[in-house]
Amino acid sequence: QNLLIIVGAKDGVQGKFRQYYKGTDLCEIQGNGRKERAENWFFAMADIARRQNVPFRMRLEIVENTKHRLSDKIVKPAMAWLSC
Repeated sequence: QNLLIIVGAKDGVQGKFRQYYKGTDLCEIQGNGRKERAENWFFAMADIARRQNVPFRMRLEIVENTKHRLSDKIVKPAMAWLSC
């Protein structure tokens, strides 16, 4: 299976809705904001695939000039990916 990760380039720093686990701010571990977390996760998965010598079937698309919202800027690349 292939996986497309789409995130807005202007999806910035996580605000007041931070998640904590046993007193640890997860943003400090995972990345501060959705864009940074998506990039960190994507590259971590690529590294695991490389080390395991398995195909890496993920693509990360950073959509310029948009934040975390459903808009044509987000929908268009998703529809193009789904129609392949």
